[in-house]
Amino acid sequence: MNAAIHRPRDLWSLLPLPMLMLDADGRILEANAEAQACFHISQRRMLGALPDDLLEAHPLVSDLTGRIRTGTPSVSVNDMRLRFRNRAPLTCRLQVQDVEGGFFLLFQPNESPQLTHHSSGTEGHVRSVVGMSDMLAHEIKNPLAGITGAAQLIRMNADAGTQELTDLIVDECQRIVKLLSQVEEFGNLQPPELKPVNLHDVLDRAVRSASLGFAKDIGIRREYDPSLPETGGDADKLVQVFLNILKNAAEALQRDRGASDEPPAQIRICSYYEPGLRRQLADGGFAALPLHIEISDNGGGIPEDMIGEIFEPFVSGRLNGTGLGLPLVNHIIEGHGGMIRVTSEAGQTCFTVSMPLKRTDDEDTIERQGEF
Repeated sequence: MNAAIHRPRDLWSLLPLPMLMLDADGRILEANAEAQACFHISQRRMLGALPDDLLEAHPLVSDLTGRIRTGTPSVSVNDMRLRFRNRAPLTCRLQVQDVEGGFFLLFQPNESPQLTHHSSGTEGHVRSVVGMSDMLAHEIKNPLAGITGAAQLIRMNADAGTQELTDLIVDECQRIVKLLSQVEEFGNLQPPELKPVNLHDVLDRAVRSASLGFAKDIGIRREYDPSLPETGGDADKLVQVFLNILKNAAEALQRDRGASDEPPAQIRICSYYEPGLRRQLADGGFAALPLHIEISDNGGGIPEDMIGEIFEPFVSGRLNGTGLGLPLVNHIIEGHGGMIRVTSEAGQTCFTVSMPLKRTDDEDTIERQGEF
């Protein structure tokens, strides 16, 4: 047997295509970096899994490997459509090759795979919001300040009925100002000032704030990898990211809870180090994202028709929601050179934030040249 099949990393480094190695039972033994980035699934989650459990394909991967077991040395399927829980569908050519003791899968996307998670899909939307915010911020926030001030003056000499109306005016003005402030955040296209950041410190700040406010009745379990290295980032911005994800989880749990036999509402935060996941850079190079934070809840899950759009501006599954929280989270993470993904089903929704290591200029140059 060819040594390259036994040690596929040699082949992995030559072809910029998603590839999987399966054992005799059809379970994943190894996934190259392109497969992890293209499918938005880390190798940690892939190892030991059946491909049919991770992606929806027609025909099933198990049917293709079954044909090989009957004596066909290789099988190719053109224009095969793959569907995922956490990214847009992908059309590709799939080749399944029999190797000693297992199977080799090579995916050839019909179009260049979107290895940059949601950035390509949302960049145009974000820029549209940026243009709108430049126009609206000054033109609307200044009159709102005047309306608020006038309502407060009227309230000083008003009867109870009028005070109730002026309070409503003030509350609604403040709500609109808050919305505009969120929109304005998209206008900040300056890259964050990257300083060494301990992700656990950032998470602890977010958890303390959540536990005293919107998540005070929800159990939050922390499972940290104590050896997790530092990333480079803006600590305050990252606190904002994790607070927003925690708030979404808390609201989902509060909305979905009701039956007495349901398990207690819980949010789980897990950190771990796993090399292999990469994102493509604008200059064609790649950046490694080995630091991972998972925030999951045991709520009812995100509707299937919304899962592919939750990072788009103004998409919200919550009544009176602005639909700007998660797009802003995605915008901040992208600015830090990271990636955010989501998987969801009834009983579990998991957001995974993947971040680069804190790096020196020399290390960044090496990485951009692909010398991992």
